[in-house]
Amino acid sequence: MKYAPWLTSIMAGTFVISYSLPLLQSKILGSIIDKLIEALTKNPGTSSVTFLVILYASVWIGSKLVSEIRLFVDKKWSLEIEQNLEISVMKKRAELDLATHEDPKFQDLMQNAFSRGIWPIYQLVDYQFRNTGNIVLIILSSVIASTISWKLYLVALISAIPTFYVQLKYGNETWTIWAENSPRKRVYEHIRMHLRSRTGIQQGKLLQATQRLLNQATKILSDFKLEQEKVDLKRMLLSMAAGVISAGGFGYAMYLLVQDVSLGKITPGTLVFLVGVLSQLVSSISGLLESMAQQYEKNLYASDIFKFFDTESRVKDVENPTVLKLEKAPTIEFRNVSFKYDGRDDLILDNVSFTIESGEHVALVGQNGAGKSTLIKLMMRIYNPTSGDILINGINLKDIQGESWIRYVSVLLQKYIVHEFKVRDAISIGRSEVPHSDELAESSAILSGAHDFVKDYKHGYSQQLGKEFEEGIEPSQGQEQKIALARTLYRLDMGYLLILDEPTAAIDPLAETEIFESMEKATVGKNLVLITHRFNTVKDVDKIIVLEHGKIVEIGDHDSLMKKNGHYKEMFESQAKGFIEGSRV
Repeated sequence: MKYAPWLTSIMAGTFVISYSLPLLQSKILGSIIDKLIEALTKNPGTSSVTFLVILYASVWIGSKLVSEIRLFVDKKWSLEIEQNLEISVMKKRAELDLATHEDPKFQDLMQNAFSRGIWPIYQLVDYQFRNTGNIVLIILSSVIASTISWKLYLVALISAIPTFYVQLKYGNETWTIWAENSPRKRVYEHIRMHLRSRTGIQQGKLLQATQRLLNQATKILSDFKLEQEKVDLKRMLLSMAAGVISAGGFGYAMYLLVQDVSLGKITPGTLVFLVGVLSQLVSSISGLLESMAQQYEKNLYASDIFKFFDTESRVKDVENPTVLKLEKAPTIEFRNVSFKYDGRDDLILDNVSFTIESGEHVALVGQNGAGKSTLIKLMMRIYNPTSGDILINGINLKDIQGESWIRYVSVLLQKYIVHEFKVRDAISIGRSEVPHSDELAESSAILSGAHDFVKDYKHGYSQQLGKEFEEGIEPSQGQEQKIALARTLYRLDMGYLLILDEPTAAIDPLAETEIFESMEKATVGKNLVLITHRFNTVKDVDKIIVLEHGKIVEIGDHDSLMKKNGHYKEMFESQAKGFIEGSRV
């Protein structure tokens, strides 16, 4: 194991020693019995077994010490492996691009891989340790048993096989149950997460939908339970049959040994020794075969974890990509760009072309599903276009190093989270690669409107967010959006492109006007791309791009588009009429 090589070697060594010592104990015990019989029958009082008793006790104590060492090392090893694997999983998930995370097949893989956490890998390695110990014990006991009687060895070997068959069959069927229903499991996990979160419980109560969710979760679990019980019943019956066969084989071996003692072919002490050897042989063979079967089952689970680690991002840098070094806002050009998601035939964007000049402020408007958010994803290179090109200062975005482009981009999407840190840290995480700046955090909050309520918090910018924490508070939805916007502006201090997707959806109209005025000031000389359904906020931008069904139907500023009497004017006047009529109610 690359995470704990020395601990892994020590673990393997302790397993070998602890598995081998019982054979030595059996040999010493047999010798003690022979010495006692000799002392009682042939030369009473002349034979001493003191040394053998001390030796037996020493081996027994040694086995206990090795067992304790193994437990200590095992605990340390498991903690080391668990920690490193957890970090590796989080790192891998963070490295994969968003396009991969949005793939349903990848989500199925994630569900299968981590439905039991990372324990399948840990258990897989643990079984390998056990296999090592069992193999050593099998070799030693086989040599001893076969030198006495090859028949005994064959009987012991055959009697252990049924256990292997049962474990192999059961393990495969168990994995199949849990692997073939991953979409259904995702539904269950979604319901469980919903009913565990405070927001989800609150929403369930208000919608009076809690019982419906519980019924759906119960149905999913009941179906799994019934399928599992059927497999468990078959396993129990097969295990019982396998146990009878194993017991019969061991009993026959015992019969042969007793016959040899009665005929004087072996001593009683040798009988005790061989019983121990056969017991260890049967146990180790059964243990090895059972461990291999269990290892097969765990490998089925672990293989999905390995597939996860082997997953590559869909959007990758080309060999020797161009590293951007911008000194001012770039010119961004979409040239005949079309896009469709994998597995779908319909185009989300269809032959879209437009240019955003350096320092230009642009708004994307259109009905839901027009392709606005998808266009933003392409601009951030979450996806590559299906056809066409996106150019940054004349360089194809596909040829630009992804990290060097995104460092200049500051974005706030519709779906976002505010990290439950202290306020200043929740804002400054927007630019984690540079030292934290209290001044920049506050100035960003002033621009976003968050400063108006943060200054009134008991601890100001040191206030803990999240009610689950001591003295933590939970901002309103509008306040959360302002904190998220402050985080975006904090990042913009070193960037040149600000992308806002419905940034004021949870903010009142008066505050919204003030915030957009601040956005205009914050992006002077920088690019601003705004998606909004509130047309009063786009009147002052340089360019408005109107999308409908994935196509650009109009481009221009507010005044020119109003003169065209087209889609934009129709949507603007419809919304304005709604505001006027609403104000009269």
